[in-house]
Amino acid sequence: MSGLTLASHLAGRGHEVTVFEKARGPGGRMSTRREGDLEFDHGAQYFTVGDDRFAEAVVEWEKQGIVQPWRARVVGLDQRRVTTPPREKMRYVAVHRMNAICRHLAAPLDVKLRMPVKSARRHEGGWRLIDSDDRPCGQFGLLAITIPPEQAIAFLGDAPEVTERVRAARMAPCWAVMAAFERSLGADWDAAFVSRSPLSWIARNSSKPGRPAGEMWVMHASPEWSLEHLELGPEAVVERLTDALFDATGMEHVRAELARPHRWRYARAENAITDGCIWVPSLGLGVCGDWCRGSRVEDAFLSGLLLADYISR
Repeated sequence: MSGLTLASHLAGRGHEVTVFEKARGPGGRMSTRREGDLEFDHGAQYFTVGDDRFAEAVVEWEKQGIVQPWRARVVGLDQRRVTTPPREKMRYVAVHRMNAICRHLAAPLDVKLRMPVKSARRHEGGWRLIDSDDRPCGQFGLLAITIPPEQAIAFLGDAPEVTERVRAARMAPCWAVMAAFERSLGADWDAAFVSRSPLSWIARNSSKPGRPAGEMWVMHASPEWSLEHLELGPEAVVERLTDALFDATGMEHVRAELARPHRWRYARAENAITDGCIWVPSLGLGVCGDWCRGSRVEDAFLSGLLLADYISR
């Protein structure tokens, strides 16, 4: 999100921009997993709006039908006791999948999909990029790194002063499980923040606007459980977190017709660097990401926007 926001704003200001994306489509943690006719937003679940600059973008996306409010009934669960969390701002989701925003931002850009970049080196006043097969990706006047801090460090060998700032940030992991159940679980709510459980969040994905009907649920493990079980096998993750779902809710066990795990190794910032972004004009080097502000979708957007402002000055 931060990289595409950055690229979109730079392109809109007349810069020639190339985006390198190692995945088969844009989205990152705003991705949606498809399993046949089933769909799961297995990363970012929704977003809220606080900053006026983000609000302006969201208003435009809503006009274009890219996002809609998610008027879900969200509760708290603490050892099967249902509580009402403090009222939050309006929750929004992209339609029909969370990655719809990223696809919208990427559409007019030069995005190189399935193009993993292995290294970046200073060369003749610019930056030379090399892909994972040791082939040159081109040379560019400016470089912006928009990946998690643990991965970004590998690209900062020619900028030790930036490395130290990036190294200060840490990302916590999250195990996710996507499950389609053969019948309704009987919940009279759509999503829940979970306490004192291996889980921290559960949501009926089909309750979101524009999603296929059915009993499709997404479960997110807590950062502590995810870190402790980071290398646990996929089948064990599915079994334990599905059991945790029924244990936390007290609902009758229902057979899952499909259950898939996904490990987000870099899910949320434990200690964001709070600068918004990093920009070193003498090197033509920038770094941005949600972890430069916090962990929210809005943080990713604002980080990319701030770096675009610095570069365009």
